[in-house]
Amino acid sequence: MDTRSLAGTAAVTSTSRRSGASAAVSTTGRLNALADEVNNFYGDLEDETKIRKQAEEKRVARIERELVKIERVVGTETKRRIEASKALQVMFEVQLEKLQTEFKESLRESYEPLQAQIDALVKRVEQVRFLRLRGARGGPVRWRAGPYSAE
Repeated sequence: MDTRSLAGTAAVTSTSRRSGASAAVSTTGRLNALADEVNNFYGDLEDETKIRKQAEEKRVARIERELVKIERVVGTETKRRIEASKALQVMFEVQLEKLQTEFKESLRESYEPLQAQIDALVKRVEQVRFLRLRGARGGPVRWRAGPYSAE
């Protein structure tokens, strides 16, 4: 908005009234002063806007730099945690394998004597059954003392 054109219009209007030259000069001077103040106001406003815009651009640039740093740190931390997880996984698998081996060995140690006892018991049951069958057919029955008998 050009305020000087306002001042020129006001000057023409006031001189056409024939109210006097001093009143016209006074009004024209005031309008010119007001126009200068408005121009200064708009100039100051534009300067402040430019300053705020520059400050905002600097702030955005700083935030972008900080964001890049944070992204690098997050990437590094992610890699570190992945490596740590892999190491834990390997350690866990080794421990699990060791525990499985120990458990199987312990189970085998407990199982073998039980299996020997079961085998002896099955053999004894077969003998008893055989002897009963022989006894039912009228043949002589001979009892033998086994490893678990009281004799």
